[in-house]
Amino acid sequence: MTSKTRTLWGLRLFTLLLLLAAWMGMYATGKSRRIDFDATLEPNIATARVSGTWAVKLVIGVDSLQTGAAVKYRFVKGFDKPQNADSLKANFITVRSNSSTGKVAITTIDNRDSSTNWDWDRNAWIVTVSVTAGRLLRGEEIVLTYGANPPHGRMFAPPSAFVDTMRIAYDLTGAGSFQELLAPPAIIVSAGLPQQLVAYLPSQAVAGLETRLRVRVLDANHNLASTVTGNLFLSASDTMANLAGATTMVSGDNGSLEFPVTFGNPGVHRVQVRLQLADTGVWLEATSNPVAVSAAPLPLQTFWGDLHSHSRISHDGHGTGAFEKAREVAALDFYALTDHTSNDFSPQGGINETEWRQIKNDVITYHEPGTFVTFLGYEYSRLAPSGHHNIYFNAPDDVLASLPLYRDQLKGEIQDMWRMLANTLPAGVEFLTAPHHSGIMWSPASNSGVSFGPGFGHRLYRPLIEIYSIHGQSEMYAPQHPLAYEKLDIKGDRYSSSGPHYAQDAWAAGEILGAIASSDDHSATPGLPFRGLTAVFATELTRDAVFAALQQRRVYATTGQRMLLSFTIAEHMMGERFEFPVGEFPRIVAEVHGTDEIEFMEILKWDLAHGRRQNGHPVFEVIRHLPASGLHVQHAMADSSYAGDAVYYLRVKQKNDVYDFARRLHRQVWAWSSPIWVMAPNPLDTTEQHRLPRALQLGESYPNPSRGEMQIGFYLPASGRTALKLYDMLGREVATFFDRFEFEGRHSIHLKTPELANGVYFLRLQSGQQILQKKFLLIK
Repeated sequence: MTSKTRTLWGLRLFTLLLLLAAWMGMYATGKSRRIDFDATLEPNIATARVSGTWAVKLVIGVDSLQTGAAVKYRFVKGFDKPQNADSLKANFITVRSNSSTGKVAITTIDNRDSSTNWDWDRNAWIVTVSVTAGRLLRGEEIVLTYGANPPHGRMFAPPSAFVDTMRIAYDLTGAGSFQELLAPPAIIVSAGLPQQLVAYLPSQAVAGLETRLRVRVLDANHNLASTVTGNLFLSASDTMANLAGATTMVSGDNGSLEFPVTFGNPGVHRVQVRLQLADTGVWLEATSNPVAVSAAPLPLQTFWGDLHSHSRISHDGHGTGAFEKAREVAALDFYALTDHTSNDFSPQGGINETEWRQIKNDVITYHEPGTFVTFLGYEYSRLAPSGHHNIYFNAPDDVLASLPLYRDQLKGEIQDMWRMLANTLPAGVEFLTAPHHSGIMWSPASNSGVSFGPGFGHRLYRPLIEIYSIHGQSEMYAPQHPLAYEKLDIKGDRYSSSGPHYAQDAWAAGEILGAIASSDDHSATPGLPFRGLTAVFATELTRDAVFAALQQRRVYATTGQRMLLSFTIAEHMMGERFEFPVGEFPRIVAEVHGTDEIEFMEILKWDLAHGRRQNGHPVFEVIRHLPASGLHVQHAMADSSYAGDAVYYLRVKQKNDVYDFARRLHRQVWAWSSPIWVMAPNPLDTTEQHRLPRALQLGESYPNPSRGEMQIGFYLPASGRTALKLYDMLGREVATFFDRFEFEGRHSIHLKTPELANGVYFLRLQSGQQILQKKFLLIK
């Protein structure tokens, strides 16, 4: 089955499963139910960000509904709050009945209701319709209309395309005991008209080897436009590239095509794509992200992902199908859905057990090593001093399937969460955490700032910081920055805390944090090009390899554009911490290939011993500001001011903004490297919190005894050639798992030994002159 066919069938299957789930009453209250009513939604389709009118018709299936009986309707999340006060204003709702013996009326509109055990959700509104007089008889109808009195009262659909089911519960007697309808209606929010074209290439390729170009036709809200026909034309900046020049897109392509492309010349290349729509004759154009084509395979590849987004499961999210969209619409390489495990505003809310099983099932189902990597995760949310963190797990699929939901974060700070996870996670499961919007204030009195420095950080459990998301930049305290929280907030109720809660504060306080960016999207639409993406340098596209890159800070962040970023000091890459003699000048090399014209590139430095502070914040020195023109900028220099222990990083700004359709504003385009820590040699240094070991380490294999597969972790104190081999009881080498260059840091690898006989074996790890060995038992 081709990727195109898999995409189309995946979308169809996803829709079918949601409708089936609704029919089976998956979202029930848990009380006994029977089919007493027949409910339909007319129409049962909406168009993203287009206003409309929808009528929910309920046919009475019992002998009568007496005065005091009530029906509660919770419409699909993502639609605006309904109102019944003014028919000339948007979101107007009405109710009527064809009964001649009874009357109905809307009695309440609220987003919480103690008479049901529905989760409290900020964006889900419960409308109560009561029988106010007389009675309704079997076969009579109650019709609740959303978006009534068009065009004035129409209701806008959410901007994202998805399928979801509303909820309906009824109280037959007026006693306050509600039963949930077995088969509530579903609504399909579909994409709008085709408005834009996007083209994605891998960020790396090898000359002479085939790679793939992914082309998507989107509506104005970045949904996949599914009924597109037209003529497609492709050309590459590499004149030696083997690429189809022209083809036709038909409606069965579902707005999505993939093309093989083989580049002939090493260098940085792009592909231009033009589509003429058959029905209107309008031309759509796109230029792909840059691809670095090498003459031979490189030890590390660049992969793109979104590690922070939400769906209908979160109390402030909506939409479904996030994994499908991450893979097939945004064309990401890796993804994590991070719904809220809790709801700080009500005992009801957060991920429930049914939803946790579904999340784990999606993580396992969509995981396809080499094509698309998924991570199990969720969001931990508190006020200061912990703030908001995402938590990510790494383990084989069979272990993830049985992983419980850890809710104990409600009882303590992030340090308590680290201790709880470290002490209770099953063997073979790794985790890490990353704070986000670390300096945001939701109101002048609500501070969720993250604290950094001794006593707050952890080298193993918190190796990253999310430096940008939909909310804005968390690089530094700069309330006038165009990407500051208050500048991107359309409601005007968010602020930048003046406290030391930003990435620069963390780095100056001694925390060793890599820089990532993610969307924090709340509409099940990850990977949008203006909300933040993370690039990782990994050995391969597997869960273990990507997780290792995150642990070792081999990452950089962008506001959503897939730029190529290279930053090294003395041939050490971003994320590394190494020793360099005082008196010599470290050589710094920086290079960027943009997705658009570059305005400038800057190299920043913080001297850990002598850095200057202002108003409680570190003032990072811009040691090079390089104005640019065109798509490419590079620079090499020696830092003659180096005097020991310093932090360096790279940041880049492109000239042209991108449009944020959701908030209806323009956003600047930036990128940030992870820092490089250049330290003066000091063998007696003990100041670093949670210091990593200086010696080679080889962990215990899990499980042991093994039945043919196992997980094992190891730590390399320095980058270099490393080999992991297997020997039998007689000392004979029976397998080489790898023998290659590996980077400093913690690693985890999944090993398979299906061909070996039962018995005792020895794993032997060698890096440089250091050798370690572990014994394990194989029993099939």
